[in-house]
Amino acid sequence: MSIYGNGWKKFPFKKNRIEKKKNKRTKLVEKVAWILEKVMITWSKQMIFILETCLDDNHLFYTINEKNTDSVLTRSFSALVITEIIKKDAKANFLSESHLKKSVSSCFSYLYQEKDIRGYVENKGWAHSIAHSSDLLEAIISHPLFNSQCFRQILQSKQRSMIVHLPN
Repeated sequence: MSIYGNGWKKFPFKKNRIEKKKNKRTKLVEKVAWILEKVMITWSKQMIFILETCLDDNHLFYTINEKNTDSVLTRSFSALVITEIIKKDAKANFLSESHLKKSVSSCFSYLYQEKDIRGYVENKGWAHSIAHSSDLLEAIISHPLFNSQCFRQILQSKQRSMIVHLPN
Protein backbone atom coordinates (compact mmCIF):
# COMPACT_ATOMS: atom_id res chain seq x y z
CA MET A 1 0.00 0.00 0.00
CA SER A 2 1.29 3.42 -0.95
CA ILE A 3 1.64 6.30 1.53
CA TYR A 4 -0.99 8.01 -0.58
CA GLY A 5 -3.39 5.18 -0.04
CA ASN A 6 -5.51 3.97 -2.88
CA GLY A 7 -6.14 7.57 -3.93
CA TRP A 8 -3.19 7.51 -6.30
CA LYS A 9 -5.01 5.15 -8.61
CA LYS A 10 -7.96 7.52 -8.72
CA PHE A 11 -5.79 10.22 -10.33
CA PRO A 12 -3.69 8.52 -13.00
CA PHE A 13 -3.18 11.83 -14.82
CA LYS A 14 -0.58 12.85 -12.20
CA LYS A 15 1.57 9.87 -13.03
CA ASN A 16 1.11 10.37 -16.79
CA ARG A 17 1.93 14.07 -16.46
CA ILE A 18 5.19 13.23 -14.65
CA GLU A 19 6.12 10.69 -17.34
CA LYS A 20 5.32 13.21 -20.09
CA LYS A 21 7.56 15.79 -18.39
CA LYS A 22 10.37 13.22 -18.20
CA ASN A 23 9.90 12.38 -21.87
CA LYS A 24 9.93 16.08 -22.82
CA ARG A 25 13.00 16.65 -20.67
CA THR A 26 14.76 13.64 -22.20
CA LYS A 27 13.94 14.82 -25.72
CA LEU A 28 15.17 18.32 -24.86
CA VAL A 29 18.44 16.96 -23.46
CA GLU A 30 18.91 14.82 -26.57
CA LYS A 31 18.26 17.81 -28.84
CA VAL A 32 20.67 20.02 -26.90
CA ALA A 33 23.33 17.29 -27.00
CA TRP A 34 22.85 16.93 -30.76
CA ILE A 35 23.12 20.71 -31.26
CA LEU A 36 26.25 20.91 -29.09
CA GLU A 37 27.83 18.06 -31.02
CA LYS A 38 27.14 19.83 -34.33
CA VAL A 39 28.48 23.12 -32.93
CA MET A 40 31.63 21.39 -31.69
CA ILE A 41 32.17 19.74 -35.06
CA THR A 42 31.73 23.08 -36.83
CA TRP A 43 33.90 24.86 -34.27
CA SER A 44 36.62 22.20 -34.60
CA LYS A 45 36.61 22.49 -38.38
CA GLN A 46 36.91 26.27 -38.10
CA MET A 47 39.83 25.98 -35.66
CA ILE A 48 41.59 23.52 -37.96
CA PHE A 49 41.02 25.82 -40.96
CA ILE A 50 42.44 28.79 -39.04
CA LEU A 51 45.43 26.70 -37.88
CA GLU A 52 46.20 25.50 -41.40
CA THR A 53 45.91 29.06 -42.68
CA CYS A 54 48.26 30.43 -40.02
CA LEU A 55 50.83 27.71 -40.71
CA ASP A 56 51.07 28.48 -44.43
CA ASP A 57 53.64 30.50 -46.36
CA ASN A 58 51.41 33.58 -46.43
CA HIS A 59 51.21 33.86 -42.66
CA LEU A 60 53.76 32.23 -40.32
CA PHE A 61 56.40 32.16 -43.07
CA TYR A 62 55.34 35.32 -44.94
CA THR A 63 58.53 36.75 -46.45
CA ILE A 64 60.46 35.05 -43.65
CA ASN A 65 63.84 36.21 -44.95
CA GLU A 66 62.97 39.89 -44.67
CA LYS A 67 64.18 41.98 -41.79
CA ASN A 68 62.89 45.34 -40.56
CA THR A 69 59.69 45.22 -42.62
CA ASP A 70 56.04 45.06 -41.62
CA SER A 71 55.88 41.38 -42.60
CA VAL A 72 57.13 40.55 -39.09
CA LEU A 73 53.68 41.54 -37.81
CA THR A 74 51.97 38.90 -39.98
CA ARG A 75 54.41 36.22 -38.87
CA SER A 76 54.43 37.13 -35.21
CA PHE A 77 50.67 37.37 -34.81
CA SER A 78 50.18 34.16 -36.78
CA ALA A 79 52.34 32.50 -34.11
CA LEU A 80 50.08 34.02 -31.46
CA VAL A 81 46.93 32.62 -33.11
CA ILE A 82 48.55 29.18 -33.42
CA THR A 83 49.40 29.40 -29.71
CA GLU A 84 45.78 29.98 -28.73
CA ILE A 85 44.56 27.11 -30.92
CA ILE A 86 47.07 24.70 -29.36
CA LYS A 87 46.02 25.86 -25.88
CA LYS A 88 42.37 25.20 -26.75
CA ASP A 89 43.25 21.79 -28.14
CA ALA A 90 44.99 20.86 -24.89
CA LYS A 91 41.55 21.12 -23.26
CA ALA A 92 39.17 20.14 -26.08
CA ASN A 93 41.30 17.65 -28.07
CA PHE A 94 40.09 18.50 -31.57
CA LEU A 95 43.38 18.50 -33.51
CA SER A 96 44.71 15.37 -35.13
CA GLU A 97 48.19 14.10 -34.36
CA SER A 98 49.32 15.25 -37.83
CA HIS A 99 48.09 18.80 -37.13
CA LEU A 100 50.01 18.86 -33.87
CA LYS A 101 53.18 17.50 -35.49
CA LYS A 102 52.94 20.06 -38.28
CA SER A 103 52.43 22.83 -35.73
CA VAL A 104 55.51 21.74 -33.76
CA SER A 105 57.74 21.36 -36.81
CA SER A 106 56.51 24.68 -38.22
CA CYS A 107 57.22 26.37 -34.91
CA PHE A 108 60.82 25.10 -34.90
CA SER A 109 61.26 26.06 -38.52
CA TYR A 110 59.86 29.54 -37.83
CA LEU A 111 62.20 30.04 -34.88
CA TYR A 112 65.22 29.01 -36.96
CA GLN A 113 64.27 31.27 -39.85
CA GLU A 114 62.91 34.42 -38.15
CA LYS A 115 65.41 37.24 -38.52
CA ASP A 116 63.33 40.19 -37.35
CA ILE A 117 63.46 40.18 -33.57
CA ARG A 118 62.34 43.76 -32.96
CA GLY A 119 60.03 44.34 -30.06
CA TYR A 120 58.39 47.69 -30.73
CA VAL A 121 58.03 48.87 -34.32
CA GLU A 122 57.74 52.64 -34.65
CA ASN A 123 54.27 53.77 -35.83
CA LYS A 124 53.09 50.13 -35.96
CA GLY A 125 53.12 48.80 -32.41
CA TRP A 126 54.50 45.68 -30.85
CA ALA A 127 55.80 42.98 -33.16
CA HIS A 128 57.57 40.81 -30.58
CA SER A 129 58.22 37.75 -32.67
CA ILE A 130 60.44 36.32 -29.93
CA ALA A 131 57.74 36.74 -27.26
CA HIS A 132 55.01 35.21 -29.41
CA SER A 133 57.22 32.30 -30.43
CA SER A 134 58.04 31.75 -26.75
CA ASP A 135 54.31 31.62 -26.00
CA LEU A 136 53.93 29.11 -28.81
CA LEU A 137 56.70 26.94 -27.37
CA GLU A 138 55.07 27.10 -23.95
CA ALA A 139 51.73 25.98 -25.42
CA ILE A 140 53.44 23.10 -27.19
CA ILE A 141 55.32 21.99 -24.07
CA SER A 142 52.16 22.26 -21.95
CA HIS A 143 50.10 20.18 -24.37
CA PRO A 144 49.26 16.74 -22.94
CA LEU A 145 50.50 15.01 -26.11
CA PHE A 146 53.87 16.78 -26.06
CA ASN A 147 56.80 14.45 -26.72
CA SER A 148 59.49 15.25 -24.15
CA GLN A 149 62.15 14.10 -26.61
CA CYS A 150 61.67 17.45 -28.36
CA PHE A 151 63.16 19.45 -25.45
CA ARG A 152 66.62 19.57 -27.00
CA GLN A 153 65.21 20.84 -30.29
CA ILE A 154 63.18 23.47 -28.43
CA LEU A 155 66.19 24.71 -26.51
CA GLN A 156 68.35 24.81 -29.61
CA SER A 157 65.76 26.72 -31.63
CA LYS A 158 65.17 29.21 -28.84
CA GLN A 159 68.89 29.67 -28.27
CA ARG A 160 69.43 30.29 -31.96
CA SER A 161 66.62 32.81 -32.18
CA MET A 162 67.98 34.76 -29.23
CA ILE A 163 71.74 34.58 -29.82
CA VAL A 164 72.35 34.36 -33.57
CA HIS A 165 70.48 37.57 -34.30
CA LEU A 166 72.21 39.79 -31.76
CA PRO A 167 73.44 43.03 -33.30
CA ASN A 168 77.20 43.21 -33.94
